[in-house]
Amino acid sequence: MHRRLSYSVTVSAVVLAGVVAACTAGTSDGVDDGSRQTPYYQSDCGICVKAACADVFRECDATKDCRAYLDCLESCPVDKATGDVEAACVAKCPVADRPETILATRRVAQCRTEGVGLACTSCGTSVDAGGGADAIATLADADANANADAPSPTSDADAARPKNPIVDQVCAPSTASETCQSCEETSCCDTRAACVASADCQAVSSCASACATDPAPDTCEAVCFENAPAPAVALHLARFTCLQLYCADPTACGTAPVPACTACALSHCQNEFANCYGDRACRKVAACANKCNAEATCVDTCLAGAPDAVRQAFVDYNVCGQLSCPAECPM
Repeated sequence: MHRRLSYSVTVSAVVLAGVVAACTAGTSDGVDDGSRQTPYYQSDCGICVKAACADVFRECDATKDCRAYLDCLESCPVDKATGDVEAACVAKCPVADRPETILATRRVAQCRTEGVGLACTSCGTSVDAGGGADAIATLADADANANADAPSPTSDADAARPKNPIVDQVCAPSTASETCQSCEETSCCDTRAACVASADCQAVSSCASACATDPAPDTCEAVCFENAPAPAVALHLARFTCLQLYCADPTACGTAPVPACTACALSHCQNEFANCYGDRACRKVAACANKCNAEATCVDTCLAGAPDAVRQAFVDYNVCGQLSCPAECPM
């Protein structure tokens, strides 16, 4: 019998804690040939970029911990060969391990290096838009027109990434009449077959399915996992993660409509979702954090003791969801 999904996954506007990098001096000590280098904020390039990207600079300035990134960026020396800020110094600027801070700093970097900041020819760039204010206006219009059809932030890397065994299954069309089974056979054939072939995996799945009616489903599921062989749990999570990814709608295996934020994130962040929710430790962190209502101390407690790889997978999924779905998943 094909079971329905007993719970759904959400993208929380979680707040993570901790600084993962520290701002240090640039590649030089600020002194060259006996004279101090011009800091970025005083350079023609820095002044132009800050004016062109005023909105994202203000957003960063108003975002917790992003101010430190701006202070570091603006204090970095200028590369004499290009007129732009020294890349090695910027790479050392602090980015707090919080989704809203990561988003704000990425927007500054994108505006500076890929957006309207490219119109600042004093930074060593060249655009075919006339230069100065006209170039900035031209690039701003292009950015606005492109946003409606912009790909996922991770789409450019998808072609080169390793195949994900949960996301990249190639299945033949299903002949099943039952909608959930048909969806799984069409989209999740490999993970389904692997679990069906394992009596231990089927036992884990049956146990976890029964937790749907338990007063504490997460605790119930944890007990199911603790009492099962680790390989069986891994097979179950791979199968269930694929079902959540592709068959969560009530017309397939879901029991309730998929929230707009979740639907958008699952559409744009398949690999990030699979990497977190297909991992027992990351799924546990996410289940805990989804109850925190973005309260930082609560999320910190959920992450306490989590390995770096788990923290990274958790952050990657949440950041991808916020970058890809700002309207559906407001902070």
